[in-house]
Amino acid sequence: MQRRTVTKYLNGLCAAGAIALIGCQAPIASDSADETLLEESSGAVTASTAKATNPTTTAVKTIPDEYIVVFRNGTSAATTSSAVQAMRSQGATIKKTYSLINGVAGKFTAAHVEALRKDPSVLYVEPNQVVTASAIQNNAEFGIDRVDSRTDTDTRYNDFGFDGSGVHIFVLDTGIRTTHSEFTGRFGANFSAIDGSNSVEDCNGHGTNVASIAAGTRFGVAKRATVHSVRVLGCNGEGTTADVIEGLNFVKNVAPAFPSVANLSLEGPPSTALNDAVLALSNAEVPVVVAAGNSGSDACNGSPSGAPSAITVGAVDRNITRAGFSNFGFCVDIFAPGTQVRGAGNANDNAQLVFDGTSQAAPHVAGGTALYLQRFPRTQAAKVTGGILGNATQGIVGDARDSNDLFLFIDFNTPPQQSCFGRCGGQSSDFSCACDEFCTIFGDCCADEPIFCKQK
Repeated sequence: MQRRTVTKYLNGLCAAGAIALIGCQAPIASDSADETLLEESSGAVTASTAKATNPTTTAVKTIPDEYIVVFRNGTSAATTSSAVQAMRSQGATIKKTYSLINGVAGKFTAAHVEALRKDPSVLYVEPNQVVTASAIQNNAEFGIDRVDSRTDTDTRYNDFGFDGSGVHIFVLDTGIRTTHSEFTGRFGANFSAIDGSNSVEDCNGHGTNVASIAAGTRFGVAKRATVHSVRVLGCNGEGTTADVIEGLNFVKNVAPAFPSVANLSLEGPPSTALNDAVLALSNAEVPVVVAAGNSGSDACNGSPSGAPSAITVGAVDRNITRAGFSNFGFCVDIFAPGTQVRGAGNANDNAQLVFDGTSQAAPHVAGGTALYLQRFPRTQAAKVTGGILGNATQGIVGDARDSNDLFLFIDFNTPPQQSCFGRCGGQSSDFSCACDEFCTIFGDCCADEPIFCKQK
């Protein structure tokens, strides 16, 4: 599935990448305060921070002797099983098996890796990498009040008649405090990819915050959506590429039963396997929303921000100017609020956290995607992207830096005049917007009536 902006289409696929959480951090202990403050993490691998000054790039750290092995498309289950058994008999430890990308992850010696790379059934072998969370604390509320308007805030939130009911949001993160008042028990099947832990609860704070922006009753965009905690990062905000792919594998096995969207507020160095997993999930008709990254650099150089099939989200400030920390470039599809964003915290069932980060921008879009899927529940993932981008407010993002100059707007009842969203015509309309070149940029210009839409 290709990118849907002109620049991305012309530039083709961007660099594959790994991931790291964008805007997550272990909170300072607080037993009673409703609002918990955050400080920057000092973990082994530090994700790019949300500071506008002195931007950095995400460090690369691999897990010793751990690799992800992906088999070629068309490799039979019998061949894969035989290869796995052979690896085990030769001393390899297989930790994870993926149906999503037909691969495995585990511990291998150098001799194993050399042999695997010569195996004609193996597509590639890549190191398992560390992924990390980072965040910055601030003290003012912003977010959902802005995405319901094309012009400004008004201290009210309008969902335009849709609240995400019947749609499922999978949050791949540090877990979620499932008893928090923001979620009112609206949880579906949950999962932990963390070795040695079955808990899906959040002992960091980032995942709870992200989930509340997507689907919280006070802070969220889609206030009645069903939430799934998919824990792929530990209490220190760190995880691995292998863990995240296992989380995506879980989503693929559960999500096709209902309209769904996955949110990855993560960033990191390149991982072909992760980008392939994002593509496979999108092909399974689950839109994947990802954060652009917080290093103030080219989003195409990371993963999953550079994954062509993802909806990559950059952050803006209150003036709808790209936040200095937000990554940019051809791989950024859309912008959403990402500074001074208040959401739930994990310290207690009423705790709050205020973050800067593209981690907070992404769940605004994931929540908006849930509203779109409630409005058009049978839409294919590729056309969901077209709908979200086609409905966005155009040309208002300051300092977009070669990014797609689009800002999230969640009213899917009345599209902007210049957009082809929902206007392919139909048998009884005036066919005011045919599927011309402009429509093709944003995908199917008639996501609600695809039967009538004829692409050139």
